[in-house]
Amino acid sequence: MNDVEFVNNIILEVLKNNLDQYKVNLSNLDNKQDELPEGEWKNGVSLYNKLDVKDKDKFISFLKLSITDTVSNLLGIIDGVSYLKGQEENFQFLYKGKKLNGNLQDIFLEEIEDES
Repeated sequence: MNDVEFVNNIILEVLKNNLDQYKVNLSNLDNKQDELPEGEWKNGVSLYNKLDVKDKDKFISFLKLSITDTVSNLLGIIDGVSYLKGQEENFQFLYKGKKLNGNLQDIFLEEIEDES
């Protein structure tokens, strides 16, 4: 797996599949409100189901933005573009002994932009 393949798999698994799962859960858990534990899911489902169709789409778009920003920030840390508190050296991100990091965030942002 090279850096582009890695990023495309991250886009598929973390962004697309997770976002699809959120959509399904938010839509299907309304009738199971009593079964949900108190907390974020119950609050999120309750909020989501108060929205009209247009606002539900906006809510999902905001979730996508949040996931995209989070993945981008994490890839920036792995690439050495951003640093963690106390970090003294860059990370080495290897797959089968081959370095993948260095351009992951750029590749991710390009791929996301191409899909828009």
